[in-house]
Amino acid sequence: MSILMITALAAAMAGTPPATHLSHTIHHQHQGRNVTATYEGVTNIALKQRGMASAPGRMSTQICDWNANIHVSRTPPGSEPTPLGSRTVLSGLRAGDCLTVASGIERDVARRNATLRDHVVTVAEADGPVVATSIAVAGGGSE
Repeated sequence: MSILMITALAAAMAGTPPATHLSHTIHHQHQGRNVTATYEGVTNIALKQRGMASAPGRMSTQICDWNANIHVSRTPPGSEPTPLGSRTVLSGLRAGDCLTVASGIERDVARRNATLRDHVVTVAEADGPVVATSIAVAGGGSE
């Protein structure tokens, strides 16, 4: 029994769709100097199997519950990325085994790439005043 569970777990991990990377750049002017901040959004899809497979001839109750989470970070030039948070931006249910429906879920998420990109842009715009303040403090002046 434990070998079956380990095999199923390994198969489920192998079936996890790959992460999607999005990028958005904002340019700030401070005392005649142009400063660029790049916002990286990494989207990953979490799959969770619900229900059970049934005997042959009977309807399965398997459902794949999925969430597309996006993790956004800011990377100023020459610095380490600063995590700005993560959020579930898309979710849904798909009938069947997660291993079987994972590629369909991945296509659904890819079709809604605009929703993911909008989230990265929203985070970048909300973070703009923080970046402007950091530039002012580092430059010794005020905005």
